[in-house]
Amino acid sequence: MCGIRERRRICTAEDVYRDLAGHIAWRRLKELEASLARQGVRLQVIDPENFSSALIGIYDSVKQRQLL
Repeated sequence: MCGIRERRRICTAEDVYRDLAGHIAWRRLKELEASLARQGVRLQVIDPENFSSALIGIYDSVKQRQLL
């Protein structure tokens, strides 16, 4: 029987390593986000499917706060 983590099946060592690699990459991204935030830079992760609409929303938000 395989374990289930976040709706993904973990049955093999390869599954464990892939999950761990994803976790490490996400943690590094969050550390980068925190580091950039301390310098006044905003990092936004956007899904490729929603890139255009998300980018427009971010741009509108920045313009409303008069950051440009």
